[in-house]
Amino acid sequence: MGSGHFSGEGLGRASYIGNIMVVDNDDSQTIEIPDQISVFNTKPECYDLSLGQTTDNGMLFFFGGPGFNENCR
Repeated sequence: MGSGHFSGEGLGRASYIGNIMVVDNDDSQTIEIPDQISVFNTKPECYDLSLGQTTDNGMLFFFGGPGFNENCR
């Protein structure tokens, strides 16, 4: 998935998605940085993801892994 590198390898190696924000579902429709995020992975031997630093521009998370291999069946 992504670059084939695990999330712990960080910028320059692992894939990432940044500047994540959500739209509040009330009438104001304000854009906010998510404040309670958890990580869930059903195949950690194949792929992983980890939360990165949250900035004023939003949240960041890294993801990746080699995918199909002997440990991932």
